Amino acid sequence: MANRTQFEEWKEQCLRKADLSRKGAVDVGLVSVLQELNGNSNFFCTSSCSGRILLIEAESAAGVQKQGCTWLFVSHSLVLAKDLEKALESVSRDVTLKFEAFVLHVQCWRLDDARLLHTVAVQSGFRNSGIAMGKKGKVIVAIRSTHGLEVPLCRSGVLLVSNEYLEFLAHTANEKMKDNWSKIERFLRNVQVALHSGNPVAIKKQEIEVDHHDYVRRSRRKHEVSGKSSRGQDMDIDEVAQFSVGEDIIQDLNGFWPGLCGDDDSVCHSI
Repeated sequence: MANRTQFEEWKEQCLRKADLSRKGAVDVGLVSVLQELNGNSNFFCTSSCSGRILLIEAESAAGVQKQGCTWLFVSHSLVLAKDLEKALESVSRDVTLKFEAFVLHVQCWRLDDARLLHTVAVQSGFRNSGIAMGKKGKVIVAIRSTHGLEVPLCRSGVLLVSNEYLEFLAHTANEKMKDNWSKIERFLRNVQVALHSGNPVAIKKQEIEVDHHDYVRRSRRKHEVSGKSSRGQDMDIDEVAQFSVGEDIIQDLNGFWPGLCGDDDSVCHSI
């Protein structure tokens, strides 16, 4: 694990870098989150995306790769079906509609800091989050959600769905985006509680705002499989808040970097 001086050097170098993403700027919806984390001496953000709805054209809709594809449309806000229709007017290859949820990568000074942030992320609804350890001692928390959307629309330039179905997809993607924004707001509130408490690493579970909708879905699935928890009792919501990070979630650093047709995630400046 890196010493304090090395961590501070990494932080200064990262926050000084130019934003090389396609957008060229941090998403407006993440400014408060980035300010909160970058303003704390134990964290700094390395990349982020607030969530996006996009159309991607490639040779094949199956297994879209970075190389040889075109971004026809991308929005970090709600979309209209007519915008999708316009973007599909002159395509010649396969086209896929995608919704990608919020993603944030945060480098932490110590493993305890990473555990705190990971717990906050999971309890805020970002269940696909994890901790990665680099060879040089870098500790990275990847904050990601499980919900997304991926729908093939065109085959060799031919639209396969009706305009009515495009309307439905636009509505579905927008609803996912709204849910995504709610989770970001909850995550920000929980981060503020965690970082401003007297002893952040020992934050009390009652202080964290749990994603109750996410809890209900997990509880229902668990009951469908076993009918009761592993202790032979009905699950209590406190079980969600008792989540702790074990060694099994320490994964290879490369496993957390999203990559589809070019990485549009923003480098986090010192904002």
